[in-house]
Amino acid sequence: LEDSREKRVFANCITPGPTTNSKGACRRDAQYPQILKAVEFALFNGRDPQAGFEWVKSVETGDPTKFKDFDEFYQAWLKQWEWVVKSEVKFRNRVFKVLGQTLRRPFVSALYKGCLETGLDVMCYPMPRFSFQSLVGLVDTIDSLAAVKHLVYEKKKYTMAQLQQAIKADWVGYDEMRADFQNAPKFGNDSDSADEIMVRVNKDISDIGRTNLDVDGH
Repeated sequence: LEDSREKRVFANCITPGPTTNSKGACRRDAQYPQILKAVEFALFNGRDPQAGFEWVKSVETGDPTKFKDFDEFYQAWLKQWEWVVKSEVKFRNRVFKVLGQTLRRPFVSALYKGCLETGLDVMCYPMPRFSFQSLVGLVDTIDSLAAVKHLVYEKKKYTMAQLQQAIKADWVGYDEMRADFQNAPKFGNDSDSADEIMVRVNKDISDIGRTNLDVDGH
């Protein structure tokens, strides 16, 4: 990695999935939306900046070059985050619905007491289908928000227009600017500003998940 302070690690987890006499999920599916895309959408008013992908769009959240402060940018990002997650959940629900109509798992069904008692296949048995959902790129998202806050809104070293230009160029020709953004405050490095953003983000996305993330009745 270009940033010598960063380290690559392998992260794994084990999710318990009791089957014989429980109402747990019938399979351990993990869904991974790339949540960092929401930052890019916020920077380009719901559009993809990469040439050839202009047709990709989410929701319009306003021209970021006209945002007065970080809070406006943050709220735009939060709306983009909600769109990305809702889109992934909607797609997942449709896939699982089709799987429930077309796929049968007799061996796994034999491990469930409820399936044996009712004669229903595990793919149709009324139990929770979704074991968990992970958000890939959340820490990178926090670091990106912290960098924008620090360099664009606090120090005012760069404008939002300059940041847009650098991203469209994939940072080619913007080496000094890229280094500044790489060295901006990051979560987990004793930066109160970045840590406060992490706390705020977790509270806000948790609130949305509990109250405003109903997709296809789920």
